[in-house]
Amino acid sequence: MDGSLRPSTTAAATLLAVASILCSSVAACARNVIENPDGLVFMEETTAEKNPEVTWQVLRKTLECIKRNRLDEVDQWLMYAMRNASSDPLLASAESLEFLSSGLAKRTTKGSATPPRDDVVLLQALLKIRFSRKESALESLRSIEKTYPAHHAIIQIKQRIYSLDKLVHPPPTLPPREDMTAEELKQALDRIAREKVIRSANQKTLEQALSEAKDEVFEKEARWDSAKFPLKVFIPTESSCLKIPGYAKGDRSALIASFQMWQSTMGNRIKFAFVPTASEASIDCEWVDHPDKLGAKSKDAIGTCQSTWDGSLSRRHAKIRILTFRSSSQPAFRQQYLKNVALHEIGHALGADHLPDPNTIMYFQLQVPLLEKLTAPDINAMNAIIDNTKKRELHATKVAAAQKRVASSDARIKKDEVDIRTRGIDFDRDLSTARDLERMNVWEQSNSIFEKALKFRPEDEQIRQSSCRTALKGGRAALKKNEIAKAITLLELAKLRMNSQTPIANRQLILDLLQASYELNNQQTEAEKVRTLLFSGSY
Repeated sequence: MDGSLRPSTTAAATLLAVASILCSSVAACARNVIENPDGLVFMEETTAEKNPEVTWQVLRKTLECIKRNRLDEVDQWLMYAMRNASSDPLLASAESLEFLSSGLAKRTTKGSATPPRDDVVLLQALLKIRFSRKESALESLRSIEKTYPAHHAIIQIKQRIYSLDKLVHPPPTLPPREDMTAEELKQALDRIAREKVIRSANQKTLEQALSEAKDEVFEKEARWDSAKFPLKVFIPTESSCLKIPGYAKGDRSALIASFQMWQSTMGNRIKFAFVPTASEASIDCEWVDHPDKLGAKSKDAIGTCQSTWDGSLSRRHAKIRILTFRSSSQPAFRQQYLKNVALHEIGHALGADHLPDPNTIMYFQLQVPLLEKLTAPDINAMNAIIDNTKKRELHATKVAAAQKRVASSDARIKKDEVDIRTRGIDFDRDLSTARDLERMNVWEQSNSIFEKALKFRPEDEQIRQSSCRTALKGGRAALKKNEIAKAITLLELAKLRMNSQTPIANRQLILDLLQASYELNNQQTEAEKVRTLLFSGSY
C-alpha cells in the first residue's frame, strides 16, 4: 500500500523550486529567476513588498510544469507564491475559471500560444486543492477525466482523484476482524468498491475499486506487533547519499531528527533503533532524484511509504522514499521542509492514515506555513493506533489462553467423567472457562463444556440455559458462514435445551434460524414442522 505526500498533498513532494522573490515589477521579478543547466528553476526569498504580478509569473510557470506532466513542481510553485507573492490572484483564480484564463491570456508573450483550456482547468483544480476546497477540486478533476480522457497528464489526474476521493470519502471503519466472518468482510469490501465505482461515474472498474478498497481497509488495520519494537531503521550513509542529485549535506540529519521527534513526542511509546544495513531493518529509507523512482502509483509525490503485512494484518516492512530537490534557498527552510515530509512518511510507516485537518503533519498535502512539530491530532491518532494494537494483542492472548484451557478441560473431563460429581473445584473451573469462552464469542467450545457439565448436573437450570444460549449463538454464526450442517446441529441442540425459562425472543429466534437452515439444506419436511410450531405459538 502506498502512502504518498504531495507538495500540497499527503505523501512526499519534491521541492525543486523553493525560496521566494518579491519585486516591484514583472521585469524585476524575472531577474530573480535563475535557470540552471539542468533546466531547474530556483527562486530566492526576499522581503520585498508582495506584488500580484509575481503571482501571475508563478502561474505561468505552473502551466509549463503541467505541460511537462510535473504536477509535483506545480505544487512547489504554488507554495512559493503563497509564501512570497500576493495570494489575491490565487484565491480569485480558484473561485473563477474566467478570471484565471483571462489573467493568463493577458500575460501571454507575443508568439506564444494561448494556454490550452484543459491545462487551465487542471491548474484551477490544483489551486482548489491548495486552498483545501477538496470537494470542488474533486469535481473539477473528474470533469477533466471525463471530458479530456486523452489529456497528457491523465495518469497524474487519476492519482489526484484517488487521493482526494479517499480524503473526501474515507473508507468506513469496519468492526474488528475477529468479530467478522470471511463472508461479512467480503460483503463489506464489495459494498465499499461499488460506492467507489458510482462516485467515479463508472470511470473506474469494479475490479480496480475492489483492489483499492482492500488496500485502504487492510492498510488501516495493519499494525506493528509490540514485540517488533524498537523498530529497526536503516538510513543510507551521508557519503552514499551525496552521490544522488539534489541531496544536500545535512538532509540525513533532518530525517534522523524526524524519527527522534516521533519517539520523544510519543513519550517513548514508540521506539526506533538505527541499523547499518537495509536487510536487517523493519523501516528502510532512501532518497531518489525523480518521481518515477518513488516506486508508487503517485508520480507527482514528494515522498512515499509502501508497507507490507501478513495474513494476520501484522506489519512486516515499510519502505520510505523521499524525493530530493535542488535549491539555493535558505538552509533553515530546507531542513524544515524535509522534516515535514519525513514526519509525514514516518507516520504512514507507523500505520497512521491521512487526517482531515489541514493544520496537521498527517494532512494529505504540505501546508504553508510549514509546521514546527507534531500536532495534537497527529499525537492522538498515533495513541489510538498504539492502544488498539495493545487491545488486539490482549484479546489474542486471552483467546489463546482460553483455548489452551479448553483443551485441558476436554482431556480432564474425558478422563474423569465418572468422578466429576466429586470434583467440585475442577467442575467449577470448567464452567468458569466456558463462561470466559462465551464472553469471547468462542461459542462451540463453550457449548461443548456446558453440555458435558449438563450430563452430570441435569437439574441445573443455569447450565441448561447456558448450553441453549451458546448453541443458539454458535448456530447463528455457522449459518452466517454458510456452514449449514453445523448450524442445523447446533440449532437442534438449542431447540432441545430451550424451555419455559428460555426468553421468548430466544425461543422464536432458534425456531426461525432452524427453519431457514432446513430450507437451505432442502429438508422441507423438517422446515414445515418448525413453521407449524411457530405458527401455533406453543413453543
